[in-house]
Amino acid sequence: MNQRRIRLPILLAFVGVLALVGCIPLPATQQFMPNGNLKPSWKIGKGKSNPVWLGHTKLDEAIAFLSKHVSGKQWDAIFMAGPNHQDEPHIRSTWQKIDDHHFSMPYNVRAWIFVWPLCASATAETDGKYLILETDDANRIVDYDVISRSEFYDKYSAKAKDMFPRPKLDLLAPLTTKPTE
Repeated sequence: MNQRRIRLPILLAFVGVLALVGCIPLPATQQFMPNGNLKPSWKIGKGKSNPVWLGHTKLDEAIAFLSKHVSGKQWDAIFMAGPNHQDEPHIRSTWQKIDDHHFSMPYNVRAWIFVWPLCASATAETDGKYLILETDDANRIVDYDVISRSEFYDKYSAKAKDMFPRPKLDLLAPLTTKPTE
């Protein structure tokens, strides 16, 4: 009988703390992108049923298909907001040539879903990944790999610095330059 009397106040205290915090974080499977599609590696395989068939699909066909699959309409918030109607014709430019046989494409997957019960909404936190495609001399896809952004920069650090140069910021420049008259 004593346990029953104590369960309800503890449950109410727990629910109250969650409501005051404002959000409930839930881990996501990292299988879906923010646009609701499965991650691109699900479309690559060794059988005819896969849109990107290892050993048969040419690089330009794979880039066209995977770019369209990844670009889709982005959702600002799950369950609540409508699509962000930005067309993304520049998505093909996100593919980078690492060397003669390796090409990379960045994309995001859902890592966490934050449920905001007081606002009746939910938002997603994403994690950056890179899809690396390997080609043979005939320009057919023969293998692929999925790595995190940090792994990409570690593995391809010299090439990544050339592909994605970081701007040099001089924070003191506004203080040291003289105004022109």
